[in-house]
Amino acid sequence: MAVDYDLVIVGETLEAREAAAIATREGARVALVLSAERLQTQLQVDLLSQVLTHWGSKASQPLQGLGLGHSLADLQPDWSWPLLQQAIEMAGAIAHPHLTPEALAVQGVDVVTDAGYFSPKPRLAFTTEQRTLIARAYLLACGSQTALPAISGLDQVPYLTLETLLSLATQPEKLVILGRAGVAIALAQTFATLGTQVTLITRGDRLLPAEDPEVSQFLETVLTAEGIGLRLNAQVEGVQEKGEKVLVQLARAEPVIADQMLIATQPLPAVAGLNLDRVGVRQDRYGLWVDERLRTSHPRIFAAGSVLGSLRHGAIARHEAQIALHNALYLPTRSINLHSLSYSLGTTPELGRVGLTEAQARQRYSDAEVLINPVSASLKAHLLEETAGFCKLIVRRNGEILGASLVGPQASDLVQSLALLMAHQGNVSEIATFPAIPHTLTEVLVQTAQQWQQGRWQEGRWRRDWAENWFNWRRSSYR
Repeated sequence: MAVDYDLVIVGETLEAREAAAIATREGARVALVLSAERLQTQLQVDLLSQVLTHWGSKASQPLQGLGLGHSLADLQPDWSWPLLQQAIEMAGAIAHPHLTPEALAVQGVDVVTDAGYFSPKPRLAFTTEQRTLIARAYLLACGSQTALPAISGLDQVPYLTLETLLSLATQPEKLVILGRAGVAIALAQTFATLGTQVTLITRGDRLLPAEDPEVSQFLETVLTAEGIGLRLNAQVEGVQEKGEKVLVQLARAEPVIADQMLIATQPLPAVAGLNLDRVGVRQDRYGLWVDERLRTSHPRIFAAGSVLGSLRHGAIARHEAQIALHNALYLPTRSINLHSLSYSLGTTPELGRVGLTEAQARQRYSDAEVLINPVSASLKAHLLEETAGFCKLIVRRNGEILGASLVGPQASDLVQSLALLMAHQGNVSEIATFPAIPHTLTEVLVQTAQQWQQGRWQEGRWRRDWAENWFNWRRSSYR
């Protein structure tokens, strides 16, 4: 029986709109179902980390005229919360013009701005108030939204989320943030730089649990130095209004009082109302279940991005959408491979990562080695007056690059170059011998990789012994 579409895509995310554009370009007939109300909010949340990274780097520019003995705390930034709001709104207005609903419609995508749900009978379809969309396959890329934690009294106090943050009319004098992900850290740093007294609360024992411990420890030190109150291993027992302020009651600790409270905890998939249970799509409280080809428990429904749970960063979400798109339109032959996908977090200094963490690498490979080099070893970092940070490479004995974490200036650009090398099965020796332009931040990568070379040529290693015998023979046989 004929169907109306090759693919129906559900979602407002960047990866959903990009998938619709690609499928239409390849000749498929595609419908994109999105909520006009969530569209702008979703875009602003997607752009939030990028804008915070830019503004964070502006705040950490050389402190000209301050003299010795002064720090960032002595500098009053030439920007404010209203300007930051305008920057985020402007970024949303100019970002990805070819992926706006109007532009997609011109390209041939059937854009449906209406809420809907899956209906299983008489055959699988996506039903909106006005239409019934029947396709050979469906792709869920509807993103995630802030999940409200189970805290006593939360429904009785005002609070902010990432989706409502831009509605904040004035900059608060005191702000409490619940969460430990990259965007929570970046927002804590941003408001602290603006002069807000910030307290960051998490029930975990460290920040960024998905990263290597060195990264978490480094950022904890940075936040403390910036005057941000860190409350790790903190259990929130309840919240309540106290006059015009919010009081956060902690177990076995003094309460925290603030003007505003921002909830930036682990997000949950934005799939409410889609009727997924009725069509047999399996999910739990963290996300949708998919196989290695990004097919859900329903064979004709695929999913990609943060709807799968956890923190799906931009590059990862887009890669998943491309894999799911191919498998939905053609034959399901491609599987997800996150080995060479890079991402960055909007912290200051910036964090960029690719591949495996040290714990993952040591679990899979018995010969995994770790190479660490400080950013301060680069002259360019001193010229930029941004010497905080480090480069960490995880490699095998044969030089295969397993992963990397970079904290410092332009970390996202550096890790992107490294990801490209990894995607082409490049070896760490290629970095160590790469003729980098002198006095650039690339030196950080080269110097770190050269540690691997130095280890190979230590006395007692066969290469060094063989080379010494070779030189001895050549000297003794010279005529």
